[in-house]
Amino acid sequence: MNTAPPKQPAESSLRQGLLATREASRSLPGCSESSIESVLNDLAASVLASTTELLAANARDLARMDQADAKYDRLLLNPERLQAVAADLRSVARLPNPAGMTPPS
Repeated sequence: MNTAPPKQPAESSLRQGLLATREASRSLPGCSESSIESVLNDLAASVLASTTELLAANARDLARMDQADAKYDRLLLNPERLQAVAADLRSVARLPNPAGMTPPS
């Protein structure tokens, strides 16, 4: 007898996305450094190109939250924050690929 509450659509979608991400991560060590760099740079460009859509979706999400909630500001997106996300993605793209490196002991 299952007494757990039914999963909400968002939770189910998130779970599926996380499982797909984990599965995709298994092929990452076989990717070339240039492929990884290209994907990260494409993702940064996509964030900037989708600014309007991302801000609209964020506004819909935030409309369901109390502005006094401590998480509200952390979840609030604006053009500057999206530009920072894109810049961070480009910074990560420039880092050397750590695959195969031995961490310092």
